[in-house]
Amino acid sequence: IGFAMGLERLLAASPLVAPVAGPAVYLAPIAQGSRADDVLAQALVLAKALRREGHGVELDGRGTSPKSMLRRASTLGARFAILLGE
Repeated sequence: IGFAMGLERLLAASPLVAPVAGPAVYLAPIAQGSRADDVLAQALVLAKALRREGHGVELDGRGTSPKSMLRRASTLGARFAILLGE
């Protein structure tokens, strides 16, 4: 004896609200060498200010290429991507 139900039907019957798809703003600090710490510090200040205003912010601190950061912003579904630095 068993019971099975599709996931879509369970979600449709659930009273829970679906989470927001992604952050409103994706911050991508772009710098190399000694400037990297300064740009990251500026990005942290901006992220804090945007969050204080009620915006969802994702800050990329991985230090990867701009292409990789923009790809991640797209994957997360961010409405805006802000590139800071060089």
